[in-house]
Amino acid sequence: MKKSLVLMVVAFCLLAGCEPVRHYNRIRAVGFTGEPVEVPTSKQGKIKPYGSVKLFGSKAEVTERYRVIAIMSVSGDPGDEADFIKAFLYRAADMDADAVVLDRSNSQAGGVAGGLFATAVSSYRAEAVKFEHDNK
Repeated sequence: MKKSLVLMVVAFCLLAGCEPVRHYNRIRAVGFTGEPVEVPTSKQGKIKPYGSVKLFGSKAEVTERYRVIAIMSVSGDPGDEADFIKAFLYRAADMDADAVVLDRSNSQAGGVAGGLFATAVSSYRAEAVKFEHDNK
């Protein structure tokens, strides 16, 4: 029974494209360094961002010099903001970034999705950055 359950879970993940954290695959990213920003499924989430990727709420909080290696964005339910930030951290770790800098100036309530019930949609944006260490 356990063996068949494990096989079913593995098959589902292969078919459905499991993501390391919620919304990871919804993150849109564009790189500035020529390095790929799309991470192969086999490598997604292999690097945990805890202790390796810092989170900054704004550019003003960053005290070190840095260069932007990618811009990331996602749109969705405003109640999912924490999940979006977690997905940004995982995606940045997979791109070998040192930090994520949130761009709250762009976080806005967007339009309303049509249908019978109105749904609020917000956009979130962040920069994946590498710190520039002086070689003195």
